[in-house]
This record gives sequence, C-alpha cells and structure tokens, in this order.
Amino acid sequence: MTRLATTVPFHDDETLASFCSRTAAAHGIQTAKSFCLHMGFRFQGIIDGDEQAITEFAYLTGHDPEHLRSRALVKDDGRIWLGRDSLSKFEFIRTRVRYCPHCLDEDRADRYGAVETRIYGRMAWILSSVRTCQRHRVFLTEGRVRARTAIMNDFVAMVREVGASDPISFEGYAPRSRYEEYLTNRICVRRPPETWLDSLPLQVALRLPEVIGGMILHGRDFWFESLDVRQAVEAAEIGFEVLAAGQHSFVAFLVSHHEQALSAGGELGGARLYGRLYELLAHGTSDPNYDEIRRIMKDTAIDHTPLGPGAKMFGPIDRRRWHSVNSAMVASGLHFIRLKKLLLARRLIAKADFDRSPNSILVDAEVMEAFIARIITATGASETASLLNIPRHEFDAILSSGYLKPFIPWTPETQTLPVFDRETVEGFVSTCLGKATIPFDGSGSMLRIPKIAKRSLCSLETVYRLLLEGALERVAVDPGARGLASLRLDLREVRKKIKLSDHGGISSRAASRSIGVSELVLMALIRTGHIKAREVTGRAPSRLRTVIAPEEIQAFKKRYISLYWLANHSGVQIMKLKTRLREAGVAQAITNAEVGSTFYLREDVSGWMTADSSDRSANPTLGRERSGEAERPRARGRKPEGKRSRRSASSCAHECSDTGTTTT
Repeated sequence: MTRLATTVPFHDDETLASFCSRTAAAHGIQTAKSFCLHMGFRFQGIIDGDEQAITEFAYLTGHDPEHLRSRALVKDDGRIWLGRDSLSKFEFIRTRVRYCPHCLDEDRADRYGAVETRIYGRMAWILSSVRTCQRHRVFLTEGRVRARTAIMNDFVAMVREVGASDPISFEGYAPRSRYEEYLTNRICVRRPPETWLDSLPLQVALRLPEVIGGMILHGRDFWFESLDVRQAVEAAEIGFEVLAAGQHSFVAFLVSHHEQALSAGGELGGARLYGRLYELLAHGTSDPNYDEIRRIMKDTAIDHTPLGPGAKMFGPIDRRRWHSVNSAMVASGLHFIRLKKLLLARRLIAKADFDRSPNSILVDAEVMEAFIARIITATGASETASLLNIPRHEFDAILSSGYLKPFIPWTPETQTLPVFDRETVEGFVSTCLGKATIPFDGSGSMLRIPKIAKRSLCSLETVYRLLLEGALERVAVDPGARGLASLRLDLREVRKKIKLSDHGGISSRAASRSIGVSELVLMALIRTGHIKAREVTGRAPSRLRTVIAPEEIQAFKKRYISLYWLANHSGVQIMKLKTRLREAGVAQAITNAEVGSTFYLREDVSGWMTADSSDRSANPTLGRERSGEAERPRARGRKPEGKRSRRSASSCAHECSDTGTTTT
C-alpha cells in the first residue's frame, strides 16, 4: 500500500470520521465508505476506533497512528471512549448532522483545496450537550431526519444532503454559555485537572449540569422532555455554575432541598430528598462514572438528615448522624407529641422547633439514642415511689430536698410530669442501703425513717441528710423488707445528732404569748426595732428560727403597755379609753399603723390603771381570776369561754384594727 498523493490537514478539534470523509472528498469519491473499501479497510472501523483500521489510515495520510488514536472515539461494549474518558453512546448525536453554518462559511472562505474538503466536523458538534456555537453565538443547525446508512458519520456527504433539504435551525442569538466553552476546551485541549469539576469524569460534566440547572429552574421533579433548546442551554449553564464552584457548592445545592423534603410527612428517602437527580443516578443509569457523585449525595444525606440504618440510598445505609422526632418515635414507640414534650423538657430541642414537622426536628444521633435508651425504661412519680417502696409524702420529701433528681423535670412550657431514670433510682436505693453499718437484729430501738423523723420532731429531709452524709454509726437493713422501707436507724442516735445547742432565747411563739400579742405583731415589733431578735439554725439546716432573749421581753413589758390591756383592766371600752387618752394629751408610743397594735409608755398611763392593773398587765390571766371571769357560770347552749375565744391571731387583729388593738 502506497501513501496518498493528495491529503487534507487534520484539525485539533476535528473528529476522525470527519477527517476520513474529507480525505475521500479530496480524491473525488462520493462517500467515505467507498473510499475505505478501495483502501482495504472499513469506514466503520474508523468510526468505532478500530486499531487496525486507524493504523492503515494513518499510513495512507502520513500521520502518527498514536495521534489519530488519541482523537478517535473507541467503541467498547456499548460505551465510547474518548481518550481516558468513558462515555455513554447516548451522549453523542451521529445519525444526524449538526453544524454551525457560520463556521462552515468561514471554512469555505479561508481554506484551500476543493470546497467540500474545506469544511470539517467539530468534535463538540457530535455531543448532545452542546447546542450552540459560542464563537458565533448561534444555535447549531441540525438535519431534520436521520441520515442514510450509506453516509452516516460521513460529514461531507451528510452536509451535502442536508443542504439540499430543509434543516432544523433555531432563530435568534444563543446566550453565552461558559458550560459549552468548558466542554469544548476539555475535549480538545485535554489539559490536566485544575478544578474539582476537572477531576470528575467527562460523563459527569456532560450530563450533571443539565439536571442540576433543571431542578433549580423548574423544580426537583422536572422532566427533560419538557425543556426546549433554549431552556436546556439555560439550565445547563446554571448547573455548571454550581459544579464549577467546587464540591462545597454541590453539597450546598443538595442541602437546599432538605427542608422541603423534611417538612413533609411520611418516609424519607433519596427520591424525596433529591428528586430527578436521584432518579437518574439510582434508576436511570448504573454508570460507575457517577459513583463519586453518588457517594457525595449519600454522605450529605446522612450528615444533614435523619437517614440511618434500615434506609437505602444507592445501597443500604450503615451509619446515622442525626435522629429526627419521627425516627426516634419509631425507635422508642412513643407518640411524637409526647416525645417532643420530653425532648423540650430535657432541653434537647428549642421551643421554636416544637411546632415543626417530626421529620425536620433533628437531634444528634448519639444523644438521641442515649435519651431513648433511658426514656423507654423511665418511670413516673408514683411508679418511682413504688420502686423505692416508700409512701408518697416520703418520696416528695426526698425529691424536694434534691437527693433524687428527675431525669426530666416538670416544665411550665410542656406541663410534663417529672420522669425518673430507672438506673438513677436504683442507684439511689443502692447508695442508701450501702450506708448500713450493722446487721439487723430486730431491736426495738431500730426504727424506719418516717418513725424516726416523727419521734425526733424533725423533718424527713434531716434524717436522710444524716444518712447520706454518713453521719450515723448505727444503720441496718431489714432483710424482710424491700427498698428504702428496709432501712432501720437508731432513734437515740438520731436524737443526739439533731439536738441543738442552747441558744439562750425563747421562740417567737412563746415570746408573743408572754407579751400578749399575735406573732404577726411580734414580728412587726422586731422589724421596727422595738424588740431585738436573732436567727438561729433549726433542726433542718436550711431553716432558720427567730429567737428573742428573755431580758428583751421583760424590758419591753416594763416599758410599754397595750391599749387592749389598758381597756380590759380598767373596765373602759377601747374607743372611749383611746379618746380620753388623746384628750388628756397622752401620746401613743407605738401606733397601730406601725405594728398592727397600739402601745403606750407605762409611765404615761400609770394614772389610768386600776390599783391592780399593773399586776394584771404582767399576768393576763390574773385580772380575769380576780374579777370573777374564771368562775363565771356558763350559759346553757353556749360554748365555754375558752372554746368560744379560740380564734386565729390574724382574725383578732383584723377585728380590732378599727379600734387600734390586737389580741391573741
């Protein structure tokens, strides 16, 4: 075989089939198929990238076989290889000719040789994703019908036949497309990867931008068939902007679809999350070129949604990053409203999230799983009291003292009753029983905690404090009882522990009785500084008691006398006596407005007192005994004087407020 005398140049952006077609036209042969048969190989071999056919054609034209093979489209088991990129055969349009008429006019005007040999088919024109000529900003012209088999892929022959018919052309200028410029440069220049999109297979760069842009413009469930050429170019350009910005931009695009999917009820899955994109990659193709995109979609779904084991997305999901209220409801068996209340009370979700859909309320998977593990075995207050084997009042004392804290406390937002972690309750019982120091021998001095508190005149909280602080040396556990009811303490030891040191004062109740006023009036006298008092620790450390020194009481009684006792012992009605004192110029030492009762200085009213009034004022019962009140016969049907006069101090103070007196 000899080399051809007449050859044509092979352009960098030209298809190998177009180069063969132009070589045939340069020798006056009507079709490339006929030319190849004359040369001893098949044109189909050039189309399919057959190594032997390309080698023979390279020898005829004087080109390097390796160079021609690098520009060939190699068919292999239903796929087509362009260099190192494997593409679906559906990414090519080769049964109908596609071209830019302005590019062909330039070819005819600027090049040499026969006119038919000047025009050539660009590699970009056979890609279905390329719809425009960015050099001239026009849409590509296409043959209206499928080319005849005899001239299929024969660019010169196909243009010749289309020129004689009515091709498809789109009116108006095409918009600029950085996406199509990128594709043209990538398949022709073939530079090393510089961006994340460059690192992805060419198959991904061809198809994915159209899908992403279509979802952005027309919704995630759009149909490709519904887009015209201009809409398809616009969609591809928008999708390309997302991918060209990098992987983080693609992930942000995926995340933008989560809210809509999570706000709806029902089962969550890939189709609900990613619509047409998921349908394409899960069911439309099994092309491994998309595996990296599938991996990113799967990881993004796991990292931002409650998908987890049991769900599927491009295969089974083996890990979980988030739980939703919906997935937690399935795992725990609780109603989603009850679950939301418990999560809010536990401060695992915000109040603003409460009214959102169960799918859209997310909690860290580890936190939620730990919460579920505790809540499914948790107990309410009554059940917890039964678990402790104590009456409810004793349980309330333990709870109020903070010795046992609920797993979920009562909150005003949800009105949820306290919930107790079973493990915590059992731990509290073990702690209390672990304080045992001696074996139980049935001794009568070893009593249950409620009886200890009652006989020691102290609170249950005080006894439990002594127990839990390890302050008791005699603690036993009755093997015949269960829970906290089995604890036995020594009554004498507890009484000794809670005995208070002598503070040298008297209680507010005893002081008020000594003066002859109510405790409310006494507290007012203390508050206004007429009587000095101090606070001492009671049997419960958190409680303080008010005590007054006896000398303070005696000093007050020697200096002041109340209007009530004056009237009572002088035999004059209170208002009359008050008026007489005012008319006589006797001033009130302590007014009713200050403390709720009226007092005078003894020295100011000494003349108004009867001969024995001073004794009666010091001893309130003395006057009644001497005047015969204690021996007054009781009328039929009337209660004894003592019974009839048993009213509260506050009631007496209220009744006497108009008269400026108070009684107890």
